Amino acid sequence: MTLTGVAGRVIAAYSFEPDIDHAARALAVFRISLGLVILWQAIMTARDLPLLMSEFGLMQQPINEAMAPPFLPRLAWFHKLWDAGLVTEHQVIYILLGLYLICIFFLIAGWRTRMFAAASLFFHLLFKASAASSSYGAHELSTNALFFCILLPVSSYYTLARPVPAVDAFHVRLGRLVLRSYLSIVYVSSGITKIAGPAWRNGEAMWNFLMRPEVTIVNFGWLSHLPWLLVAMGWFTLVVETGYFLCLFSVKARVAWFFGTLLLHLGIAVTLHLWFFSLTMIALNVGALGGFHWRWPRRTRLAAREPKQDLVIGC
Repeated sequence: MTLTGVAGRVIAAYSFEPDIDHAARALAVFRISLGLVILWQAIMTARDLPLLMSEFGLMQQPINEAMAPPFLPRLAWFHKLWDAGLVTEHQVIYILLGLYLICIFFLIAGWRTRMFAAASLFFHLLFKASAASSSYGAHELSTNALFFCILLPVSSYYTLARPVPAVDAFHVRLGRLVLRSYLSIVYVSSGITKIAGPAWRNGEAMWNFLMRPEVTIVNFGWLSHLPWLLVAMGWFTLVVETGYFLCLFSVKARVAWFFGTLLLHLGIAVTLHLWFFSLTMIALNVGALGGFHWRWPRRTRLAAREPKQDLVIGC
């Protein structure tokens, strides 16, 4: 047996994919949902881009450049265009934004996916580095997600490409395993950091987050009468994050953690309004854990005699 064959058997045994077709669909949904989230974020920040990244914005350009890694693309690379009087700096910003939106559109459509995923990643890094003072962890997660779109088979379904790429079982299994391993590192490391101190275990951290008026717009003061609920929310977060690695070994754990992470991030989005972060994480979890079957229970004897209908989640 060749080395490739051995590797294929190992990945097949370790990834536990009961249905390759639905796993490939989940990766395609990951591509589409990630593209829609990034497209929405780019459109929502379009009006404020000159304030975030121009030379005389809220944070001046030299400060943004000092905060960003030196090897990343940035707006300053194009300074000769407005220095020569060909266009203004603001016009360059919106030309680059237009190219970014076009690349994201073709990524969502699945046409020449790897090329447009790479182009989207380039522009994403350019805007992130040029407005480094306004970027946060969600931008790092979306950066990694775009990189996964370059490497993983995310265009086997729901694509405008013709002919449609065939489903490669080995690469689908490997891609899903990579996504689950990446998310395990993200969640478990975060969970270990939280559980090391008492704040998340006694509910204090949840109280502090929900009582920050600059973040939440709803008054959660009523939770002072239900301290057990704060403790329950804290422990729910700890269990979801520290136990995520179980998804590497159990299909049933994937189902439980898919809904657990969905509930966790929807809660973060609604209470703390971190929509970009939450939707990015949901897209990643769809690609890593989606595509499983939900069997409807038998309700009548007649239904028991008929073939069971499956609901495919996450694709």
